[in-house]
Amino acid sequence: MINWILNIVFLVLLFCLPILYEYWVYKKHNNCQFRIFFLDKYGLSKFKISYLFWAFLLSLGLFALNILFVSLSTYFAINDLPDLSTSLAKEFLIAQILYSCFLLISAIAEEFFFRAYLTSYLGIWLATIVFALLHFSYGSYFEIIGAFILGLILAIVWKKKKNFYIVAIAHFLQNLYAILLLVYYLI
Repeated sequence: MINWILNIVFLVLLFCLPILYEYWVYKKHNNCQFRIFFLDKYGLSKFKISYLFWAFLLSLGLFALNILFVSLSTYFAINDLPDLSTSLAKEFLIAQILYSCFLLISAIAEEFFFRAYLTSYLGIWLATIVFALLHFSYGSYFEIIGAFILGLILAIVWKKKKNFYIVAIAHFLQNLYAILLLVYYLI
């Protein structure tokens, strides 16, 4: 339970620190309304239903890539996910509601910090490397590679579209697909 609390505190910090920094920068320059400045910069303009379509399409492409990645790594016997899936599935079965909320919160916080904020300052490659390395806590090199590929694709989409909703929803769906695949793998 302590792990869950620490993870949620970390995600809240990932979400809040860029907002505080941008507010500080805004106050320093004070050349427009903070709300307009913030919403435009981070792709949080009005939500459109078409964003769901694009996010779903992106997540299906990521899901197909995930299946290919898992299949190839299993074929070449370099997959270390069975250990990871055992521990995640036990947690998933114990706390399904908490895990669903965590998937949503983590997708929003990670996309806001890594794509909307860090990619703007560090660029696609460096932000993606940091994103991948922070997934090392799962104890799986496979997870780091997968996080790198996911992060790279989402960063490219972010740079092209500048739309937070698309990358956040796609990230959430990708997390959901990955967890369902892990649970399916055990059953």
